[in-house]
Amino acid sequence: AERLLDRPDIIEELIEIYREGKEFVIDNLKLHGYEIKECLGNYILIKTNKDAREVAKRLDEENNILVHPYKNQLLHGMIRVTTGSVRLMKQFLSALYEIDKD
Repeated sequence: AERLLDRPDIIEELIEIYREGKEFVIDNLKLHGYEIKECLGNYILIKTNKDAREVAKRLDEENNILVHPYKNQLLHGMIRVTTGSVRLMKQFLSALYEIDKD
């Protein structure tokens, strides 16, 4: 962590990688008709077609992808996804689309 303080260019590069990944996943999900809540941090909320708890469970068991399903009424049916690089977001989308097919 101390090295990062000496190299602000690395921090900017990492921020750009995450920004690109977040934009990529949001645009792709919208093209596939998903309802999304964009958040200010490095995560988004996605309303799944199937039961969010089951989607989250299968993403974990079948793909080692951890997402968080919500139980409260306001966010029921949504999963919280931490965004990352475009490469990681492609892996996530591939798994999500396979599991969450109508």
